[in-house]
Amino acid sequence: MTTAQTTAQTIAQSSSQSGSQSSLGPGRVAVAWRQVRRHPVAASATGAVLVLLAIYFGVYWWAYMPAHERLGAPARAEAMGLLQAARDTQAALPATPGQAALKRKVRGPIFVRLHLRGKVPFEYRSGSPVVIWDALGAAAKKLRASESVTALSAADRRLSRFKIDIGHGRGPIVTAPEILFAISLVPGVDGMGVRVGGKTAYLDPDESLRRGLVTGYQPFKFVREFKAGMHIPAVDEYLGRQLGMWEDGRFAKASKTYFRFRTEGFVEAPWVDGKRDPVLPVYRGNTPPPKFNRQAVINACVAGGNYILRQLMQRRAPVKMRIAVKQGSRPKLHAHILGHGWRLRTQRRRLGLGQFKYIYYPLTDNYDVGGYSLPRHAGTTYALALLYGKLKGRPGVSDEQIKKFGDGARMAIRYLANMVRRGQCRNDERNYVCVSRGSHTDLGSSALPLVAIMEYQRQTGDKQYEDLGRQLANFLVYMQKGDGEFCHRYDVEGGRRLCKEKLLYYSGEAALALALAYDQLRDERYMKATRKALDYLTGENYWPLTLKFLFGEDHWTCIAAEAAWPHIKREHYARFCYEFASFQRRQQFFAREKGVFDYEGGYGITPFFPPHLTPAGSRTEAMVSAFDLSRHRGETQRVIGSQIVRAFKYIVRHQVRLENSYLFVKPRYSIGAIRKSPIKYDVRIDYVQHTIAAMVRALDLVPK
Repeated sequence: MTTAQTTAQTIAQSSSQSGSQSSLGPGRVAVAWRQVRRHPVAASATGAVLVLLAIYFGVYWWAYMPAHERLGAPARAEAMGLLQAARDTQAALPATPGQAALKRKVRGPIFVRLHLRGKVPFEYRSGSPVVIWDALGAAAKKLRASESVTALSAADRRLSRFKIDIGHGRGPIVTAPEILFAISLVPGVDGMGVRVGGKTAYLDPDESLRRGLVTGYQPFKFVREFKAGMHIPAVDEYLGRQLGMWEDGRFAKASKTYFRFRTEGFVEAPWVDGKRDPVLPVYRGNTPPPKFNRQAVINACVAGGNYILRQLMQRRAPVKMRIAVKQGSRPKLHAHILGHGWRLRTQRRRLGLGQFKYIYYPLTDNYDVGGYSLPRHAGTTYALALLYGKLKGRPGVSDEQIKKFGDGARMAIRYLANMVRRGQCRNDERNYVCVSRGSHTDLGSSALPLVAIMEYQRQTGDKQYEDLGRQLANFLVYMQKGDGEFCHRYDVEGGRRLCKEKLLYYSGEAALALALAYDQLRDERYMKATRKALDYLTGENYWPLTLKFLFGEDHWTCIAAEAAWPHIKREHYARFCYEFASFQRRQQFFAREKGVFDYEGGYGITPFFPPHLTPAGSRTEAMVSAFDLSRHRGETQRVIGSQIVRAFKYIVRHQVRLENSYLFVKPRYSIGAIRKSPIKYDVRIDYVQHTIAAMVRALDLVPK
């Protein structure tokens, strides 16, 4: 027994009396005091632990919202049926419910919204507290009287979808310091309310997602890109305007009591083939995923590939990009539903044949085409080539669909080839070219195009771009330094390497490109360059002390190590990738973690920041290669296989489907997209690239 345990036991024994003794005697107090004086450090530590526990449980019970009884499927169906009857028929509405659960009184309020193409032609909010059926009945009567609903065409009525949110528990909010206020809501699950005098205003979870209010807080003012938590000024404005107290400044001066509340949400199923399926429960803006099996993952790959093809320009044409502007505020892309005072202006940017529309915002049907990443273009092309080769013969995938993926990859490669032809980056003596736009370029802009070309050739057998691939491979050999590392910048006008700056991903991409080039072209220079690159990336690159305990973004390194097999069979490549997988696994969410079941399989560091989908794809690409390496070596790492399948579940759960796109302007257009995170809806082309490329390479790991 340790000194601390002895002291704690003595104090505990001195504090408890059996029988009729109700207080400590002087003798026992003296004994306890002598123990404290004899072991002051242990006593202080024990006291500190007790104080921290008291604070923890005090805060827990102060903020705790008890679980509520959720409506069963029959009650949800009857509730939705009442609203559907009010929208679609003129029949008399029932006065009483058949389901007893709908007669329950809840804390409220109850929100009813009708969603159609990203707009809300009808909404209703009940009082609080309220009987569920009474609130729904009042909403149905108001719906019948709504001119905007009456004016809907039959087609729009079928496209529209009701969403019901029933308010249950409430809890307090810490408003200071500001960072605690910003992260006080469970994002996408909790709503916020404020009481001012006798009035109450509400921000429900869906509206916080539509307006992007749960991802607007900037904890570090010097890092504009990092945002997490509520955008407090925008939330205050939304609540203040709801109360009619914003314009005259009364809201800022008033005494306010903020609170959070939890809702139970369910949404009308989409109209498909002349009918609607049963009502769908909603959690964090998402509906239940399809049953997870191999066919579900195949379907997810096809849907993601088709989304990519919808972003591929079939001709040179302008693409509209809407910018939101407001006096006194920085202009921003129209990514979310706008608040008061914002207005839109349109810019147009012409994209060429074979380019991808880069970033899509489904909540507003807007694009960001202001910048263009050549490495991500090439990575997306690589994903299309993988879809072409890996989905052949899979159930539910037609030959016509396979051909579309091959044609799309070829068109995207043609765009890169045209850039090389029009550019000035070439050296006849060394027989190399690079992909460039202007006087300077980077390593990744040529490495990933080579990956795409070689993968396309490997999957299709089409060698029309083989010579271009060889010249790009020669450029990468030129860019490699003696220790195996690469120079990451290139001066096109001066024809020289720029080696001072080191950028993420590029060295691993170059190693993979050279490994694939050797596989297809069988030039010994490429195998030697691949070995040097992998030796550096798995060895000398990790010599600094800090990298003995951490890993960088080395997913391309492990993909390259597997692509080099069986030509290069170095054991330490495999060991490096096993350790990389173990390091990533410690950051993966598991289902046993309460309150974040929908995060299972994602990679993150805390539930306060919902895990992004892209790492679930890019890191899983590396995990697939690590697992394949282990099989090649006869030492199958099944724990990595399980890690891969968990990530696939996370991706499939959050991929855009018709069922979970009720907030979107164009639900069908968005099908197959991979959004940034469970609460961030923007879709960048590489979000889809990484996740689809990972899944299609390991379909057989998923149970049938």
